[in-house]
Amino acid sequence: MRTPKILLAPRRIDYKTAGPLKVKVVGEKESTEIQEIRFGPFAIEHDPARLKRGPAAIKLRPKSLKVLRYLAERPGQFVSKEELLRDVWEGRIVSDSGLRLCVREIRAALGDSADSPQYVETVTGRGYRFLEGRDGRAIIPEAVGPVVGRQTELDLLNEHFLAVLDGRKNFTLIGGEPGIGKTTLLNNFTDQLPSRKKHRVLQAQCIVHYGDGEAYGPLLQMLAEECRQEKGSMLVNILRRHAPSWLLQLPGVVAPAELETLHQQLEGVSPERMMREFLQLLEQLSAHAPLIVVIEDLHWSDQSTIDLLGYLAQSSGMPFFLIATYRPVDAVLYAEQLRDMVVELKSHGHCIELSLELLTIEDVSLYLRGKLNGVVSEELTERIYERTGGNPLFLVNIVEDLVSHQLISMQKGTWVAADRAEHLIDGVPETLRTLISRRINALPDSCNLILETGSVVGLEFSVAAISSALESTNVEIERECEKLAEQGLFIEPRAVETWPDGTISGRYRFQHPLYAEVLYDQIGDARKALINRCIGEELEQAFAKEIEPISASLAVYFDRAQQSDKALHYRIQSAELAQQRHAYPEFISHLQGALKFLREQPDSPERDQQEIDVLVNLGPAQIATQGYAAPDVEETYNRAQSLLAESESDTQLIPVLWNLAAFYLARGQLSQSNTLINQVVDLAEKQDDLGLKIMAQDALAQQLFFEGNFKAALKNIQFVIDHYDFDQHRHLAKEYGLEDPCVACRIIHAYILTLNGEFHRAKEQAKNAEKLAYKVDNPHTTTFFLMFLSFKLMLFGDTAPAKEKARSCLEICDQFNIHWGPFSSILESRANARIDHDVESLTQIDTGLEEWRSTGASLGLTFMLYCLGDAALALGETERAQRAIEEAITLVESTHEGWIEPDLHRQLGLVMLKLEKEPEAAEYFHRALQFARVQETRLLELWAALELSQLMLAQGKSEEVKALLAPIVAKLPPDGEIDALTQAHDILNSLA
Repeated sequence: MRTPKILLAPRRIDYKTAGPLKVKVVGEKESTEIQEIRFGPFAIEHDPARLKRGPAAIKLRPKSLKVLRYLAERPGQFVSKEELLRDVWEGRIVSDSGLRLCVREIRAALGDSADSPQYVETVTGRGYRFLEGRDGRAIIPEAVGPVVGRQTELDLLNEHFLAVLDGRKNFTLIGGEPGIGKTTLLNNFTDQLPSRKKHRVLQAQCIVHYGDGEAYGPLLQMLAEECRQEKGSMLVNILRRHAPSWLLQLPGVVAPAELETLHQQLEGVSPERMMREFLQLLEQLSAHAPLIVVIEDLHWSDQSTIDLLGYLAQSSGMPFFLIATYRPVDAVLYAEQLRDMVVELKSHGHCIELSLELLTIEDVSLYLRGKLNGVVSEELTERIYERTGGNPLFLVNIVEDLVSHQLISMQKGTWVAADRAEHLIDGVPETLRTLISRRINALPDSCNLILETGSVVGLEFSVAAISSALESTNVEIERECEKLAEQGLFIEPRAVETWPDGTISGRYRFQHPLYAEVLYDQIGDARKALINRCIGEELEQAFAKEIEPISASLAVYFDRAQQSDKALHYRIQSAELAQQRHAYPEFISHLQGALKFLREQPDSPERDQQEIDVLVNLGPAQIATQGYAAPDVEETYNRAQSLLAESESDTQLIPVLWNLAAFYLARGQLSQSNTLINQVVDLAEKQDDLGLKIMAQDALAQQLFFEGNFKAALKNIQFVIDHYDFDQHRHLAKEYGLEDPCVACRIIHAYILTLNGEFHRAKEQAKNAEKLAYKVDNPHTTTFFLMFLSFKLMLFGDTAPAKEKARSCLEICDQFNIHWGPFSSILESRANARIDHDVESLTQIDTGLEEWRSTGASLGLTFMLYCLGDAALALGETERAQRAIEEAITLVESTHEGWIEPDLHRQLGLVMLKLEKEPEAAEYFHRALQFARVQETRLLELWAALELSQLMLAQGKSEEVKALLAPIVAKLPPDGEIDALTQAHDILNSLA
């Protein structure tokens, strides 16, 4: 009987390597070899061993014949090179070239081709698979064995792959606890893909033990490895053309000269561009063959990779198959963003989740029968199932433990517990971790030490990285690792690695993350520190010419080694790299780590300056992701301001005060923000730096705008627009809340022009703002622009386009963790209430209000309540509208946020009309008219006048209506394309 595929085992138990088991067989003979295997016109005979085509024998060396027979006995099954070397060569050391020679001889004998195989297919870099023949197939197809416990999930993955072949994209999440079989399910799926259909598999691995990690780390590692493959030049060319920002992050792939050119061409590349380019890359790769992208252990991923995965799942374009594995429990505990992404994608139908369950007792029985090559007693099956709980990895390890300790034997053709049955219960550990520890500790000390040291590096490690910590040569360590891998113990070989300094090293991967975790946990703190230092120094020296890609890892190694100065250096370098990729969460995390170190150091001017530099870089990213009003923002800039009090550097003080002013403005504390902004203006005037003056005028313009002093704001806005130069001033956003001053001023200008009735100028300015926003290519700037554009479109009554811009804004906020999400959601919901009369819109606006308040922000609440009142009126919820608008007016009185004040009174007048309180309505319309005249906002003046005119016409006051409307209409362009102006002309014409 053949061993079944259990989709869980890192290796197949083989009595040649399982230890000193002396099997006692009672009552029956061992099974005999299969005498003949037929496929196509060929046959492999057993005695004598030979290959025949019809009656004629074909000459083939014994070892090549043995390889052919081994493969033919496993039709359709992937067979690794390691398995062939172990079972056919019986553990003797032989190079890969010896195996390749055998395969070439087999193909020559069968008339087969490597490019379009009919019998023997190469799984590049991994092993081989025996295919169906033209006229038949290998006999004993049942020898492949059943897929234990995972056939349903395997069938579902195959269905999802067929959907991709039909042109549909698919994202599947495979979730389950450690050892449940996620990776093995994936491997089995990819190994059994249709051999005659071209497809490409890209695999990325998220690594534990890397602390904050490198932004897009697993994806960059995946691309780097693919570029180094035999046909990697094709991928490099695709990257050059469609994803140069990703090629820029792969310094070992292209020549230094090309890398320098890319740096110059792609300075300041945005996260939107990186995401778009990655999607374009996948589209190019999937254009000619189905593409499968696999990301394992997503719960250990960096935030940027999670964001990109969410973007890919929701994007349209060429079909490809995204598969990711993760541990749901760890996602809940340690990866909140991943948990939220999974919930969001599932709720919108953008992903399908397969939750792997524990094996049943029937699954365990089937596995044991196949593993032990015979019948297994019910008692033994039940005991093993009870002890393992159906956890596949635990099952594999416990069976191996039982075999190696001779705790089972065969009696009368059935495997049973040995006479020392109590050892089965008392001797086998209760937990998987304990069992793994016991198996590790049973190894020779030299092997144990190598594995422990490798676990410090992570799930994968190179021999060269750990050699200095072990004070051994690469050859000695390589020999021990080869032995462990050949025996299938804990590790498996990966591709050979070449470092920038020319070092060539073998690379190995732990068969399961739990092995690395258990090994790492059993190392004492002092030895961990020593090992980390040795590894860090070795990598630092070897990668001196290409240090950036490993800076995040070096920061962690030196931090654990308690070498704080080096840890600080590499944390800041990692932050700079994350900033280049606009990977805000990683950027923030690295800088917070740097601050923690700095605050533990003795006071000194040098230390203070280092902290100031970190703080002024940290603040804008906190603003972009958490909002201007976040407590962390205040803490960051207050600390920076206190440190700068001892300094004479006004150039650093200005952005600190600017961002503090933005904090108070967002909090609705306009008097505090006004004081700071005036201080910024005074300091900037003393500097011979146009950029500082631009930012000062931008701050003053926004303060005046939100106060409702539009006429004064226009002077400052015009200064920014007139003096801003893209090439000279595009960098300003990095220091000032990641908000480009000219984009902000242009779109606010367009909004004010619309209120003033200068509609054509407003449209032109909005177009200019849009061009610049996409040229700046900064997600925080882009969302700010889209919000105000949505406001402006609503003023025109263009509700559908306003909704479209709000939706675009919301999508960018979701993709890049930008804080304007609640604002965007409210704008979209207001449009839904007007267009579709969607009653859920009010609930969604309430949710947005709650989210906005939770950030500590007050600025904008008046507009949000204005939107709630407008939506409630459109849906006939008059009392709800009244409460919202009255709350907004009360807020204006306390915060002096007056930019929307005239229309709040007009709205309240409309509420009074609904409540049939005409005198009160007329009073509020008069108030709206007065406020609009003070602001000189002709459009708001027209709206209020129109409402008042309707009441006056009902009272027969025609002359008074003409006197009211005519001067307002005269100040507006005759061809203004808005409904209110058309309505005003109609009224005046009817009264002529």
